[in-house]
Amino acid sequence: MARAAAFVFLPSLLLLSLSLLCDATQGEGEVVAAACRATDLVVRQRATGRVVEGKPEYAVEVANRCRCAQSRVLLRCYGLSSVESVDPHAIRPVDDERCVLHGGRPIRRGAPPVRFTYAWMTPFDFPLISSQRLIHFSTARVRSTARLSVASSLQVAATDPQHHPSTCKVYDKTIGSFVPSDHPFRKVIDDFSVL
Repeated sequence: MARAAAFVFLPSLLLLSLSLLCDATQGEGEVVAAACRATDLVVRQRATGRVVEGKPEYAVEVANRCRCAQSRVLLRCYGLSSVESVDPHAIRPVDDERCVLHGGRPIRRGAPPVRFTYAWMTPFDFPLISSQRLIHFSTARVRSTARLSVASSLQVAATDPQHHPSTCKVYDKTIGSFVPSDHPFRKVIDDFSVL
């Protein structure tokens, strides 16, 4: 039984490690996950020409240029003062300094930008404080001679601002928990240059 499990686990491990979908590049025979940078989250802002209660209105668009989806995006907004209501689904203050973008949901490259308007005396810069990049591994099915199959969906998350691989967490959706740091799959993940 253990032999059959090992027979299924090792090929599936190989397939999972080769099926990196997010920002993977091939070089010197190994797959390396490239980093997202703060500049990959692009904030564009313009005056709309409207005046609300004597304050100019600004339209903001935030797009992700990194191939990795970015979630839990926090921008510096200092409470996001506005004399008009701001769409809380697009941006919402979490404290006196930070705002969460898109309700914390992933912002994917190529997706429509997150848009909102606000009206205030001067425009805000909305610099990035932090975000979480998700590296998704595709579902892999490996069939052994015993017709056993393994399906796994793993995601690796590294958080800002340091991007150290030691901060990576591997979550296995099939078992609903994080993979222990001593798990054999962790060695594969830790060998990736993740974020």
